[in-house]
Amino acid sequence: MTNNTKLLRIWHFPIKSTALKFIQRRKFIVKRRLQYSLLILSLSYALFFMFSVAALLFIPTGIQLHRLEPLSSEASQLAAGILYLHNNYWPTVFLPLAVIALHSIFISHKIAGPLYRFSRIFDAVAQGWLPKPAKLRKGDYLQEEMNQINRMVVGLRTKIEEIKQINENLSEKFSDFRRDIVHGLSEEQLQLLKDLESKRNRLGEKLADFNIES
Repeated sequence: MTNNTKLLRIWHFPIKSTALKFIQRRKFIVKRRLQYSLLILSLSYALFFMFSVAALLFIPTGIQLHRLEPLSSEASQLAAGILYLHNNYWPTVFLPLAVIALHSIFISHKIAGPLYRFSRIFDAVAQGWLPKPAKLRKGDYLQEEMNQINRMVVGLRTKIEEIKQINENLSEKFSDFRRDIVHGLSEEQLQLLKDLESKRNRLGEKLADFNIES
């Protein structure tokens, strides 16, 4: 199996059922390193905010409690207030923390999904497979970058098609030329003609490595 055939199978991966298509669309982790890094960064900011607020709430109250007589009624009331705040603060802030984590994965998918598509296009072009212009999902980021990549691919497809057509015309003219003059050439000229023909064949082989999706 050639590299282009393998790549073609990867590019046009079969989807045999609606359920499988749904699962693939719901795969939110497509660029693990990027998305996990963004998740960790988001959680770091949230944790910093959460513990900063906790410090502003608990430390001054703890200092005030430390200054009071341990058995005084004021100290008892303040201690009860600290315990109540402690029991209710942490469950309250951990729920938003979970929401931030899920939202981070959801948002990062709007970046990672297009990047995954970009990498597939780059891999395809590197292997000589020139796909048709691609589209991102509605709501994905990097739409303008996708348009730029599409313009690049379309331009490359057009140029390769033009070069292939020129090479076909050149091959026809060369064959006619060789057939008409081959009998009247010296050995040195015949060798030069063979070299030119070898280079023409080499050019055709290189152009054949480019496959343009129809």
